[in-house]
Amino acid sequence: MIQPAHFLADVLQRAGSPTAPEALGWPRQFYHRAVRHARDIRSRYTFLDLAADSERLEPVNELG
Repeated sequence: MIQPAHFLADVLQRAGSPTAPEALGWPRQFYHRAVRHARDIRSRYTFLDLAADSERLEPVNELG
């Protein structure tokens, strides 16, 4: 089941959860590096691999 990002952001906001790396005390550049390299941790194909293979992870790479 896939939910649109705006739906998930709305749910988190209504629950009072942080929705930005800065709200957790993480520098944005650190967060982008973590997302970019998270797929290297396990040898399983995940949504991050799919995003990288389809070049949809590139906008995150350009920010970090």
